[in-house]
Amino acid sequence: LFVVPQISDFVDEMSEETEVVTTTQTSSPKGNANGKFKDIRLEHGVSKNGVKGMNAIVDFEVRNMRGREGLYVFYFVYDNGADVKGRTDENTTEDGQLAVSVKINPAHDPCYYSAQTQFIPYNEFVLPVGEHKLKCYCVVWMKDGASYKKIATSKYADFRLTQR
Repeated sequence: LFVVPQISDFVDEMSEETEVVTTTQTSSPKGNANGKFKDIRLEHGVSKNGVKGMNAIVDFEVRNMRGREGLYVFYFVYDNGADVKGRTDENTTEDGQLAVSVKINPAHDPCYYSAQTQFIPYNEFVLPVGEHKLKCYCVVWMKDGASYKKIATSKYADFRLTQR
């Protein structure tokens, strides 16, 4: 589902906006599926298996999705809204946007997801040399036949990344 490109020598810093929530209602056989985000935040300078990166963390809930397949996806954009490109197929959308996805299949209704954390290596960001104002946001999707429907969208978490 996703694809990503590579980069090296990142220095991170900056702010995070942790307000959240857009709620969307989608009709499903079990009623209107919907969700809301409580929080989105970023932890910078994290290392995992010797690779430096950051953690994207969300808290959210979904309703009327029990037993339905879904995803939550972290997307990365520039401050102006343009997509940040990713380095490898594993961490990009079909059109090359940097994104990290996680499958969900809620067992309860409502179902609460707390401190859901995904690591994003800095070398997955395809950026030119220099400092960049970037944003991360998260979307919950519910599988609906052969496609997915948007259930909820978080607010942005702002940050800066410098590629040297």
